Amino acid sequence: MDHTTMRILIVEDEQSHADMIKRHLLAQSSSAEVILAHSLQQCATEIEACCPDLLLLDLNLPDGSAMDYLKKNQDRPYPVLIMTAQGNEALAVAALKAGALDYIVKTPETFAALPRTVERSLREWQVQQDHRNTLVALQESELRLRTLMEDVSAVAVQGYQSDGTVFYWNKASESLYGYSKAEALGKKLMDLIIPVGMQDEVQQAFQHMTDSTVTLPSDELTLRHKDGSPVDVFTCHSLVMRNGNIPELYSFDIDISAHKQMRNQILEQKAMLEALLQHTAMPLFVLDPDHTVIAWNAACEELTGIKGADVIGTRDHWKAFYDNDRPCLADIVLDPLDQNVLSSLYSSYTKASFSDGGLQAERWLTGINKTQRYVIFNATPVYNEAGQVMAAIETLQDITERKQAEEAQQQAHARLTTVINSLDAV
Repeated sequence: MDHTTMRILIVEDEQSHADMIKRHLLAQSSSAEVILAHSLQQCATEIEACCPDLLLLDLNLPDGSAMDYLKKNQDRPYPVLIMTAQGNEALAVAALKAGALDYIVKTPETFAALPRTVERSLREWQVQQDHRNTLVALQESELRLRTLMEDVSAVAVQGYQSDGTVFYWNKASESLYGYSKAEALGKKLMDLIIPVGMQDEVQQAFQHMTDSTVTLPSDELTLRHKDGSPVDVFTCHSLVMRNGNIPELYSFDIDISAHKQMRNQILEQKAMLEALLQHTAMPLFVLDPDHTVIAWNAACEELTGIKGADVIGTRDHWKAFYDNDRPCLADIVLDPLDQNVLSSLYSSYTKASFSDGGLQAERWLTGINKTQRYVIFNATPVYNEAGQVMAAIETLQDITERKQAEEAQQQAHARLTTVINSLDAV
């Protein structure tokens, strides 16, 4: 028998009925294989030899009833149609409840219609099997997902209804929030982990998610531990419609308390560093690797007459010192220049002894705050752990008065030398 052959097993102790059924079936389908059995024992033998595609089973047989057979063979891979000479509604209902696909009263008309009945029954059975297989696959998939959610220790998962009643609480939720599964199931999520000040807003959000079937956006929240202490989490949500119309809501929470604490420490350190830069007495500014100003302290504002707000975020720092667009010493630290070019910009410069890649230079400037100033520039790169340049800091030391005194002393010395030389000549 090939895979296209339809195998039908008829179990009927009345030979004339069995022959008539077989004749009608074979008349309509040349590919059908019809096997006859006259008792439940013969039926079991035939099924053991080769499983049928459909079983036509008489209600009462010499060695038992079809109802007994259905109860003993509930998990069978083929449909069963019950046949009886004297039918009634109660018996039909009982047969269907016992697992029969259909119930047939023996008449010449039903025998003649059996080919169509068999064809319809096989289609209906296939639909039922597909539906059953789909349900089994879904149940297995849900079991795998539940197992996965239960075993993932880094993600706290809570399942709850639209009113907040908890029906799922994994081990990570127990660890993160302090409630055991037994304590959480059946309770309101609001009463467990939602702070009082957030409860109305959260309940409205749950209801909106249920009504619109649109999940809430991921967010950072501060929720509540069993002991009342705050729990910082990054949370995202999911909505599953159970049986097509029963909403189930899920929250997936990741503990970010340590991350948030570290972030706050970094922000505090950043604020402290910015305060130190801002309030140090030495004028300075800082450039990022793109030569954009990221810091311009108060002393630099006082020296240059330019507010930090006007220059931070731009590449206009050169305007504080020069009449034309040209690199400052910090720019050269970020992008080193040829020595000849560097010499043309700074007549006096040296490599900084205190910093790898740093430079020191000095010169008179005429563009600082519309006055002439003599400034010593120190620029040094700032490296990250990978050795990459993150920024360049340039300090400005205004030594105009000292330079003027030095030049005045030099001029006085020169005049004195001239006088002495004149006296020696006399």
